[in-house]
Amino acid sequence: MGYTHYWTLKPYYTNEQWRAFIKDTRRLLTKYGDQHSAWSFGDDDNDVTIADATDVGEVFLFQNKECSSFCKTGEALYDVLVTAVLVLAKAHLGDAIVLKSDGDICDWFDGLVRAQKVAHFGNDFVRNLLHKK
Repeated sequence: MGYTHYWTLKPYYTNEQWRAFIKDTRRLLTKYGDQHSAWSFGDDDNDVTIADATDVGEVFLFQNKECSSFCKTGEALYDVLVTAVLVLAKAHLGDAIVLKSDGDICDWFDGLVRAQKVAHFGNDFVRNLLHKK
């Protein structure tokens, strides 16, 4: 299970940006969450947790604090939700987050599409994300 996503979050974002991220993440998980995953939000919406229902991958935990973290999804079915949440984080938190992955942009495509359907960010954001991957 070596397939992993990595991120570094710096405190260079506002509370308003975090709340907008949580709002879109809640919409995303409500719309696209399924029997392959279980998800929740922490106290005061300070974190997002997604678990793979088949226990193939690790629990994804994205917290509202400065950190460097990772999640080994093993390309399990919930990976599309994990990548979508990370795309939303990049869309809302901008340069405060740096994303890396063992996967390439093709592995992120379904998550990117779902995130874009929820957040309605423009093609320039998608183009920039694709070129940075």
